[in-house]
Amino acid sequence: MEAEKKKKAEELMSRRDAGMRADLHVHSRHSGRASLPLLGRVAQECYAEPRAVYEQALRRGMDLVTLTDHDGIDAALDIAALHGTFMGEEVTCELPGGRELHLGVFDFQERQHAEIQRRRHDAEALFAYLAEQHLPVVANHLFSALTGRREVADLHLALRHATHVEALNGALPASSNAWARGAALEARRPMVGGSDAHTLRGVATAWTIVPGAGTRDDFLEGLREGRTIPERALGNLRALDPRHRGPRGVLLRRRAPHGRGAGRGTPHARHRGRGAGPSRASPDHRRRVRGEILFGHRYGGAFASRRAHRERGTRRPPHHSLPAVSASGQAA
Repeated sequence: MEAEKKKKAEELMSRRDAGMRADLHVHSRHSGRASLPLLGRVAQECYAEPRAVYEQALRRGMDLVTLTDHDGIDAALDIAALHGTFMGEEVTCELPGGRELHLGVFDFQERQHAEIQRRRHDAEALFAYLAEQHLPVVANHLFSALTGRREVADLHLALRHATHVEALNGALPASSNAWARGAALEARRPMVGGSDAHTLRGVATAWTIVPGAGTRDDFLEGLREGRTIPERALGNLRALDPRHRGPRGVLLRRRAPHGRGAGRGTPHARHRGRGAGPSRASPDHRRRVRGEILFGHRYGGAFASRRAHRERGTRRPPHHSLPAVSASGQAA
């Protein structure tokens, strides 16, 4: 008995030395219809079962698992009884003019989820409630075209009220993540990472580590306190660029995964560069990647311009918003 207790204590100390990892942005079949134009009529956001996502995350070295479906916790509840899980969801915060912010929210109860959903149509009321409840709130993919049109003021709103910034999204180009990191540094917000996986293949290609955490409670405490480090196994530009594919389109990874992906790319996943695509990227696929990069530079540049004007004490530029950029790279 004493030897067993000693072994468990040593294992806990070892985990704390290494820290604990969790993919803080991952979807299941409960995320509903695809959000991209036209695809929503025929395709789901994701087809992966919650239990399959859970098992894939563990195979790839995650210590804890959460599921962040859009405005729903059915998947999180499906795996809630399994070891090493905690509640999560991606909340769609609606803004005037049909604009949106996507927020990762964690470690809440069902009654809090209901209140979050009731308030998500009013940004001021939503952020006030999240702050009152002391919940970790992550501003997800701030410089991605997939969230749609926004104003620069929307970025400041998110940075002012979110407790963390997703500075490493495994499904986005490096330039989009770089803009997010810069915004997090300016706003002095801790950074997290997540795969934003919509297929099993993408699960745990990016994650968040809390150094010194040895238990689930340690991790969540560290998350709340901002002791987080985003890490990745795969650079998304490599995933989207056919030059970085091996035989039969297999992605060449910087770090070998702990398990083999079992998910097949759905139409939505291939559309967004998240699934197992063909060995050669189509012209349409390349246009979408360029569109994502263009969107990030457009809004990131506007964000930086406002900051520069503010630091110089001069009037801000006359435009209050920028035209939306579609996934194909065209101004809307």
